[in-house]
Formats: sequence, C-alpha cells, structure tokens
Amino acid sequence: MHKNRGHVFDRQTTLVSLFLLPFLLVNALPAQVADTTADDRPKVTNPAADSTKSGASNAQGADNTQASPQTGESGDSNPVRESELVRDARRAIDQGVQFLKSKQQDDGSWAYTANNTHLLQGSTALATLALLKAGVSVEDPVVTSALKFLRSQETDYIYALSLKTLVWLSTGGEDVRVRSNIARLVEAQVKKGLSAGSWGYRVVDGAGARGDNSNMWFAVNALATAKETEFEVDPEVWTRLIRYLRESQHRDGGWNYVPKSSAAPTGSMTCAGLGSLMRAMELADVDDEATVKASQKALDWLGRYFSVATNAGGGSSWHLYSLMAMKYAAQQQKQRFIGEHDWYREGVVFLSRQQNQRDGSWRWRNVGPNSPGISTSMALLFLCPLDKSALSDEVPKESDEANRKSAPTPQRVTVAGKVIATKKSTSGRELVEFSIGSDDGVLPNATMRVFRLGKPAQPIAVIRVALVTPERCVGFVVEREKNAVVGVADIVRLVVSPREPGKQKSSPASVNGAVLATKKRGRGREYVEISVGSDDGLRVGTPMHVFREVDRRNVYVGQIRIELVTPDRSVGVVGMRAKGQVIGIDDQVSTKLDVDAAASLLDGDSLLDALDGTIAPGDGGQK
Repeated sequence: MHKNRGHVFDRQTTLVSLFLLPFLLVNALPAQVADTTADDRPKVTNPAADSTKSGASNAQGADNTQASPQTGESGDSNPVRESELVRDARRAIDQGVQFLKSKQQDDGSWAYTANNTHLLQGSTALATLALLKAGVSVEDPVVTSALKFLRSQETDYIYALSLKTLVWLSTGGEDVRVRSNIARLVEAQVKKGLSAGSWGYRVVDGAGARGDNSNMWFAVNALATAKETEFEVDPEVWTRLIRYLRESQHRDGGWNYVPKSSAAPTGSMTCAGLGSLMRAMELADVDDEATVKASQKALDWLGRYFSVATNAGGGSSWHLYSLMAMKYAAQQQKQRFIGEHDWYREGVVFLSRQQNQRDGSWRWRNVGPNSPGISTSMALLFLCPLDKSALSDEVPKESDEANRKSAPTPQRVTVAGKVIATKKSTSGRELVEFSIGSDDGVLPNATMRVFRLGKPAQPIAVIRVALVTPERCVGFVVEREKNAVVGVADIVRLVVSPREPGKQKSSPASVNGAVLATKKRGRGREYVEISVGSDDGLRVGTPMHVFREVDRRNVYVGQIRIELVTPDRSVGVVGMRAKGQVIGIDDQVSTKLDVDAAASLLDGDSLLDALDGTIAPGDGGQK
C-alpha cells in the first residue's frame, strides 16, 4: 500500500510549484530539508554488510538435517541470535511455499508443458521436493495429493525419474520404488562414446547416446542420496562418472552442457560437475592427486566467476538452476566461502529482494512456459533448509576466516547481450534496446559499452540504461566513436567488478507511492509530483516506474526520474512513456517494475515499439 499523504500546499499552489521548479518549492521548505546532500539522506542498513560478522556455516550437513515444520530450518543445538536477514529469509520461504501450494492443479500436479506427462512428472516432483525441504509435512494435503499423482505415473525420462527418487527418499516408506529407480538409473548411465559415464534424457540412452551434464547432475544426486541412505548402488557408477568428469572438464576448470563442446563453461554446469565429482570421490573413496586437482580447478573457476545475480557465463539462462546447483556443490566441498564470497548469505540477500512481493514467486526465463512454479521450486531448494548460523551476526569461526583469506581472487564478470532495436527519441536522443535485463544483474543508470563484432571487436558507443525489465533494457547513447552508428546485432557489455564479501551492490528496497499532480513546462518537459520522499529512501536521480490498474491488471504508463526531494514528497521529470499513455493523478509509482506492468510492455516484439520515444530533453542521465 502506498502512502496517500495530503498536500502541503493546495492543488493550485502545488501546480505553481511544479511550474516554477526548482525555485518555489525549494524556497518554501526549511533549508535543512531542501539540502539533499548525501549526509542528509536516510541511512539504509545492508543486511549483508560485512560478512566477517556472519556466523559459521553448518551447510556441511544441511541437506541431511531435520527441518522444522514451519520454516525448513536446519537443526541447530546451539541457536544463534536471529538476524534481520534470517527473518527476511524465513518470510521469503513462507511466501514461496504458499505460492507453490496455490499453483497445484486438481490432479495433484504442477503444470509445465501440456501433453507431456514426463515433464509434468518432473515439475511436480521438483515442487514436492521443494515443499518437503521447506519443512512442509508429508501429511499436508498438498503433499499427499502430489505423492498420489507421482505414484500413478511411470516414466523413463531421467529428470523425472531422478526427482521422483529424491521425493521417495525424503518421504520414506517407498523402498520398492527406490530400488526400481536405482536399477533404471544405473542402466541409463552412458556406457560408451564421448559421453561414457554421463546420462542422457532417457533410460534407453544408456546404450551410447549423447549424455549431458544436466541430466547427469540429477541422476547423480538421486543415486548418491540413495547410497547415503543405505541403498546399494553399483560401485562402477562412480568409477565411470569420475573418469567422465575429468575427461570432459575444460582446461580452465569449468564444465559446459555437453562434453567436448567448444561452448564456454557456465556456472550451472560447473556447479553440477563439481558437486557430482565430489560426491563420487567420497562414495568411491577416491583421493588421487589428479582427481583432487580437478575438483580444486573447478572451485577456483567458481571463485573467479562467482555471481548470484546471473548464471556465470550463461547470463539469465537457467539462473536459478545455477543457484540450486551452487548450494549442492558448495555443500559437497564443505565450503563457507566460494572465492571471496559468502555464497549462502549473498544468495539469500539476492533472492529475498528479487521475490515477487505480491504472490511470493520467483520468475526467470528459460525454465519452461510455466516458469514461476519451476523457478520458485529452485529458489526454495537454494534457501532450504534455512541455515540460520550462516545468516547470523555472530563472528565466523577461525577456520571460516582462513578459508576466506586463502581463497583465489575473483576476476571481473562480463554480462553480454545483443542490440535488438534502435530508435530516435522525440528529443533527438538515440535509444537502444538490448537483450539483457534485471535478471542478468542490470540496474537503472548502468553504463553499457557497445561493440561491433570483428577481429578484434571494435568499441563504437557507450549507452546509459534508462528502462529495465527482467529480460530486456532500453538505454540512450551518451558517447560514440566518430561516424559510428549503433545497429541491430551489435554487442553490449556490462562489466561487474568484484567487491568484498557483504559489499555487493544490490537494488534498493521497493518504494511505492502515487501521483499527486502533473505539469508541463517549456521545452516539452513534463513534471510529476508523487507522494513519497526522502523519508522513504528516495534521492535525486532515482528512476520511478508509473503504472495504473486496468481490468485488475497493472499496465505500464511511463518512467520518471526524481529531480527534487522533500521528506514526504518528490518531483520527477518524465523520461519515457508507453504509447498512448498519459501520466495522471492517482497513477501508482514504484522503484520496482511490477511483473504485470512489465508484461504489458513486452506484448510486442520490441520494447521500443511499446514506447513513444520520449526522453526528457537535455537529460544527461546523471546518477
């Protein structure tokens, strides 16, 4: 709910104030309020600040500890003081659980793809596993209904078979089904060819079809968990797996989706490879120098390219998959830190802020047509069981500090995309739309560099990001090489430099309000007064999205940039506006782009097609 404060001035005075900005409104306020220097801005506490204050992680055994029924917390005989971050994480888990429960279908399943029972089983088993890890009881009607659906279905697809096995192992009392699935997964391991030791999509692929590291990861997770639960697994499985992982590892220590591919490694597949290698080494009691070196190279790769905001090397593709696999790999390595990063703490901070606060879901692309259910399940499998000690404000153990100091120095990570479209704004600026967004870690005001492919790639321009949606962005050109013109298929890059643990830049908390008044001034500028100010965390330069509810759905109207701030009101200038829309009184404003509003912008092929091309004349894009 936004704050609907009354006007300090009456409507006529307010509009006059807008017309005379920045003179009259500033002069009408006390000097200490009009001064919007950094010293007067409200201080915001970063819950991830200074990771040296965080507690020692018990992630080493988190997946095997008993979860509490409400929060999915790992058992802890010495509870630590609950931090604000623990409360944020618990709230995120509870909301995610409620979202998953609300999306269950009448037959007990969770939707994925129509007319494909194997994928439907996989999505249902994934959601069920997430609920169980979050502490939902086996007796809960939602879980009972899901188990009934899973028992009624048969599959030979590795994803579904593996996830169903993990569900049966979590619930207990399904020994016959577990043993049957173990035999089929062992049969499905590829026995010859480049993929020997891996798994393909189906059980019949074990005869020699191409395997991949994603199906492998799910199969290994199921077989290793079964083995650790005292079920028998053919020891040759681990021998073949170790050989495969060593031979398919890239020289830099990472893995990609398929062996012997020229594609660069990604964070998701490197986490899958490292976690599987460590589990196989433990179960086969292997610790030879070459295998240990392979695992260390993989851990070093993850330290260099660490990111919770993207799938390192893969952008937003399968981002939450990479977080889920990261937890798996770090726990197998018994690592509190990956490189310089307190991985669980940083992941919790990121997921808590990226969760949809209206329905409790997480939404990322490349996870199927019903992505919120799959994405939310993967987010919960990273968060749960909740590791309170890693999120506490206690000082870490000496061993954790030594682990952090001895970790390799991370390198800069590049997030890259392509130019989709260009357009001249009504003020003469060159607008550029490109193929990465907030899911990839891009924030408003970010500086992107544009390159043209070649040997070597040629820098041609610099753009400032103005509008961010989860999958795409629009920015405007602020610098260009002589005679250069940005074109479709040019490459845009955002370079993210590493920071100290706990000092990662993150998007601000959501600030919501309403439009109180509007006024046009000379040179085509349009000003908007809103009902929130510095007391709410706003400052000069903050971009705000404007939307309104139409037929119970939020529709994007435009974007303003704050130019004047008082404690309880602010004034911004219109930067962009959706086609056919005019910002009006009682429209809603927010620092976060609403999911429905974003969808209304993305109905067409291009964001630029949905905008009228307006950008404030003379706007230099100042931060």
